[in-house]
Amino acid sequence: MQGTDEVALVRLTVVRDAALAERWRDALEAAGIEAVVELDDAALALPGRSPLVGIGAPPLAFVYPLSVPLADRDRAAAVLIDAGWNGATEGDRRAAPASAGGALRGALWALVAAVVVIAWRVATS
Repeated sequence: MQGTDEVALVRLTVVRDAALAERWRDALEAAGIEAVVELDDAALALPGRSPLVGIGAPPLAFVYPLSVPLADRDRAAAVLIDAGWNGATEGDRRAAPASAGGALRGALWALVAAVVVIAWRVATS
């Protein structure tokens, strides 16, 4: 039996956009780093993510894990950071600064709910 030495690959990041995953793979290969992009079920690839994350947007069905050889992990991370990666295990690009819009919408909904409850109690008493 003739064996080949398989290189141990480690998952560097999980990308939500297939085109971005392919661009990052191309950047890594241009730097001489083997990179593998896979298609994976989002629920399995991102355990611990609540299905309620991102209310108002459809849940992720698939993600694209990007793996590199363990020996090249640090160099690969440097290449991707130069390409715009935020350095997170799960992350597409550097995140834009958080806006207060979501917090304000939540506060507004809580206020509306409180007014409805108070109006109902007043009407039924």
